[in-house]
Amino acid sequence: MVREIGADGIVYLGVAKSMKQGDNRVAVPPQYVSTLKPAAWNNGRDRTKLEVLVEEGAGLRVGYDDDAYVRAGAQIVTKSELLDRSHILVDVKQRPEEGVLQDGINIFYLHVEKGQGIPQLNALVQRGGVTAYSPETIWVPERENPQNLVRGVNLAYYSGIGGAHLALEGIKLSYQSRGITPVPFEFLPQIDGATQEQMNEAYKQIGDLEKSMRIAIIGGPRGMVSSGAQDELKKAGLSPDLIYKNVTSNQETLASVIGQYDAIINGSLWIPGQPRMITKRQILAVKEGAVFMDDTCDPDFSSTQETEGEPIRGGVRYSFESKWGDKNMHYWVGPETHTFDAENPREFLPGEVRVLYNAVGMIPGGTTTACAASEAYFGMIFPYLTSIIRAVSQGTELPEQGLVVKDGKIIHKGNGITEKVGLRDLVQTRDDLAQFRKYL
Repeated sequence: MVREIGADGIVYLGVAKSMKQGDNRVAVPPQYVSTLKPAAWNNGRDRTKLEVLVEEGAGLRVGYDDDAYVRAGAQIVTKSELLDRSHILVDVKQRPEEGVLQDGINIFYLHVEKGQGIPQLNALVQRGGVTAYSPETIWVPERENPQNLVRGVNLAYYSGIGGAHLALEGIKLSYQSRGITPVPFEFLPQIDGATQEQMNEAYKQIGDLEKSMRIAIIGGPRGMVSSGAQDELKKAGLSPDLIYKNVTSNQETLASVIGQYDAIINGSLWIPGQPRMITKRQILAVKEGAVFMDDTCDPDFSSTQETEGEPIRGGVRYSFESKWGDKNMHYWVGPETHTFDAENPREFLPGEVRVLYNAVGMIPGGTTTACAASEAYFGMIFPYLTSIIRAVSQGTELPEQGLVVKDGKIIHKGNGITEKVGLRDLVQTRDDLAQFRKYL
């Protein structure tokens, strides 16, 4: 149940500060606060008013200070006030149990598709009577072919831009970790915290050393992640190669190609049950010190010491998707070991590790892309957000698009084609099915 609207008739929309390490985005930039208010209520039934609560510091990592929100008409509140007063909470990335509304509506990427969001799903159902929308589960007809469904909210292009930034930073870190000079891209600002203007200025310093670095993107020319990475690297004056399925579909062919590159950005789509492309065979084939930026954010289970098996489990052996509170983004990976849990994850161990790895999922690489991605995200969720606000204000049924959990019960309807609950879209194993079936 959504908490009752008070005697003042105000619906409170809470804009949260991201709790995911490395994520700098904010769901509602300040310039859209004034846009949101009339859009939510200009519908002939002005029964309530909307007030926007913004958690202190929510936009600082994007370049928006609290004063910008105040000038736009929002109230700045503490995290506890945000959770206590909001009817609707909106964010971008996943949030832990203590960061969600128990008696309100939560809107943020749950990352439950493809069975990746088990910790998030568990956090929601353990919280009690939670209601939660995940924008990744909103499907709409494709413009060119309406019979096909595509994601209505998709930030993959910005993930590609962030992936390009992190790949360049990775080359710099790889050379520094191995004590090799001169260091390519040494002039780059630290990605987590740099502005796009700082990145553009840094690009002006790119010379022959940087242009000698060979960079590959695994993905097609029109893929969203691939397109974002291509555009950003070209902006920097670099010319990446594209590696297609005709190469990645064969382990030996891929091994013969992958060793040429100083950095590889993986922007390919992975479907559960399919074999992974980057295995122990590929780690042994890459150039020592190569950087692998994994933009697919698919979790890897090889760290459990299980054999790779058929199908292969894990995108890169000994890789980890970033979780709440992770302090490191780049770490070294070898065929039999990794430095993820080490005190210094960037310490190079000759003979043991080969790949400087980064898997940050959909998190763009800092304020460089966070501002553009925040604006794009708000534009994509805007029609769904306003329809949810209207439903709360008028006491009508909540819209079903993107709704995954309602009053503590899982009601996800898959890709929208079927009326059946798509629990199998959310989990991967029989144990997961057994755990969550009681919440249907």
